[in-house]
Amino acid sequence: MRSCTRLIACSTAFALNCLAFAQIQEPSAERVAIDEPAPRITFTDKFGVPRTLDSLYKSPQVLVIFATEASAAEVLAIQQSLRPFAINGLPSLVVDVDCKTERHDADQFWQEQGLLLPVRFDDGTLAERYQIDGVPSAAIVDAEGHLRYLGGLGRTPAQRRTFLDLPTQLLYGAPLGARRLPVADPALPHARQCTTAR
Repeated sequence: MRSCTRLIACSTAFALNCLAFAQIQEPSAERVAIDEPAPRITFTDKFGVPRTLDSLYKSPQVLVIFATEASAAEVLAIQQSLRPFAINGLPSLVVDVDCKTERHDADQFWQEQGLLLPVRFDDGTLAERYQIDGVPSAAIVDAEGHLRYLGGLGRTPAQRRTFLDLPTQLLYGAPLGARRLPVADPALPHARQCTTAR
């Protein structure tokens, strides 16, 4: 089972590595809301063809974790718990929102840290669209493309357990135990700061 899970994770990472920078379809200043359609992500593949995240996974259902190098330890600590959900139709994607890191540096950093989940680099646009206010943060999108959770991974062991129960609750149609948990580090540069820093 462990080898199969690793193979699925590596295959997904390879597929995502064929794609270029994340681009957002339609900019909006509206507040993102739970149970409303989630902001959609489109990628441009190596042939210049726009593709949506749900076209890659065959479903918009995904768990997106927004992180920086400073929050890597927290992401790595839970990745083993997240990988089994991919087998049941809820893949995980790590989005690096560290505006001081170039894309190739981000890829190398996460690989060296031992991250087995696919990772994408964000120039601040995606963090702004999802209105992320700290790291690490997570967004859970269901099979209908609605945002079901947006918040942190939890600060205490009890909150962390609550977060790790969310994917199972979503997959089995149970009410979610939480819709928003606190982030560990509320200090995250605004997307515009990332843009001007380049």
